[in-house]
Amino acid sequence: MGPEAHCKYVGLVLHALTKLKEGIITQETCTQVLQTFHQAKKYTGSPVKMEHLVLRSSKNPMMALKTFDPRPLDCRNISGYDDQVRSIWLNFTVTNPPIRQVYAPANVYAIANDHDYQDKSPEDMFLQSIHITAITHDEQESIEIKTRGEGTNKFWREERLLHLHASMFGRICTATDRTDFPQLAESLTRYKNIKSSAIIHGRKYEAVAKDQSVSVNESGIVVSLDVPYIGCSPDGLVGDDGDGKFVLHKSKMV
Repeated sequence: MGPEAHCKYVGLVLHALTKLKEGIITQETCTQVLQTFHQAKKYTGSPVKMEHLVLRSSKNPMMALKTFDPRPLDCRNISGYDDQVRSIWLNFTVTNPPIRQVYAPANVYAIANDHDYQDKSPEDMFLQSIHITAITHDEQESIEIKTRGEGTNKFWREERLLHLHASMFGRICTATDRTDFPQLAESLTRYKNIKSSAIIHGRKYEAVAKDQSVSVNESGIVVSLDVPYIGCSPDGLVGDDGDGKFVLHKSKMV
């Protein structure tokens, strides 16, 4: 104790040495033997389904889990309750909540067949609404202005996931049978803030490079009018001629 405290084990040994002539009685301590309480014991019983489990209750000695309902009586058997819970959790923004494992994926083919009277399928209408299959010049210009600022702009992060960007062309074009396609798809549809030495260097000196060059205009995501699912994010544009623009990249002039 105190500002000049010493290890209690060292203190114990020193105290024991003073009792050496009287004799020291040693006993096995709890830390001498390797602990096994954290090791799982082998299960020798038969597997039991969750619906067949029984619980103990203060009112009923044993009750089936299948009929167990912890909700108060006034909250049970509410009309449309199952649909409400399903709609809330399936549309919730949290990534993969466990309750989603209870429900099977939606049958997109059945949905399309139920609405075959429409000129376009639900998939086509959805893709068109997010400017993947069709885009106007005004919509293209609006996206470019709204997404300026790149990673610091939340609209840029959201819009980037809707298009195949130039920075990913190499990975897509060189994909082989050995490519991890689920991982590749995830990298295309989920934004990840990557921090590497090259990226940090580019962000630090990008403004300096722009000041040292000709007049550079800020640019957001540029979506292709002919192929709207393709886009790119130039760091800057030089000149007004669409056929002769110079793109200022973080690492080089293109």
